[in-house]
Amino acid sequence: MVHIDDLPTDSRKRIQSIVKDLGMVVSERKDLEEAEKALKEQLIEEMLPYRLDYVENDCVEVRYMEPTTTFKINSKKLEIDHPEIYAEYLQVSEKKGFLKVNGKKSKETESESGDEE
Repeated sequence: MVHIDDLPTDSRKRIQSIVKDLGMVVSERKDLEEAEKALKEQLIEEMLPYRLDYVENDCVEVRYMEPTTTFKINSKKLEIDHPEIYAEYLQVSEKKGFLKVNGKKSKETESESGDEE
């Protein structure tokens, strides 16, 4: 792979600009996800006492889903304890390349949350 500093200046600036914009979107998405989570928790608290399981408006439909139990296979244990069975049922699939984007706390966010060292 090539390092960004090895690119021509115009390409480097375009990429850095896109990365900056992407960082802003990631940060905004995290804020929105936190707000969504808080609103969902509030809504559950309001709906449950009335056993209300559905509500809608012009923008959104909301359905309360009862807690459920799920079952899954511990594939690591199966591979260790029964490698022949694991190999028989193992499915291999190709995965397309993708971008992994992780948000970083801004200096403003760190100072607001008291995370400064």
